[in-house]
Amino acid sequence: METRDGVGANASEFDRGVRAALELLPGNRFDLKADADPPGVFALMGLSREHEAVEAVTLGAQFSEGTLRADTVHNQLFFFPPTPSPLAIQRAGTPEQLVNELDQWLREIVSRDVWEDEWVHRRGVFASATRLDGFGDLNMSFDDSLAPRGLKLRLLARGSYQGKWWINPRGIGAPTRSTRTRLVCWGQDGPS
Repeated sequence: METRDGVGANASEFDRGVRAALELLPGNRFDLKADADPPGVFALMGLSREHEAVEAVTLGAQFSEGTLRADTVHNQLFFFPPTPSPLAIQRAGTPEQLVNELDQWLREIVSRDVWEDEWVHRRGVFASATRLDGFGDLNMSFDDSLAPRGLKLRLLARGSYQGKWWINPRGIGAPTRSTRTRLVCWGQDGPS
């Protein structure tokens, strides 16, 4: 059961403090996920590349009894990666301290240059990777239907894959083109 302020009736004093601190954050850009597991406050933030209406990365922050864990999350299931990404942070403190840490973390991310690397073949872009200066790759894609014939099999044989079928385009070689941009909070033209 939720109270009038949207906080669960069984929410701890810490959870209430986090929600209150998030509300006071200038230009609050976080969406709160109500059914967080483990219990606590789970905040989400989508970032897109400047002047694009496509989300490039989803960030999540789990607040739970004096701790903060923040990292990239799956864009639909909102799970943290099994191994923390280079963006990951873990902190301990009061609700106000942790919300300030989260705000500084986000500001650090959006202040860095982002490189969109693309590999092009006759039929178009067949692979891409979004790279954040100082942190590495945020996401990658590979489209076998546009790639040179046999490239996927050569990459798989060389070990340029993760999981069952996911191709890491970094195994292809230098990108055809690389464009510098910035990340902005979803739905905004620039960081606030």
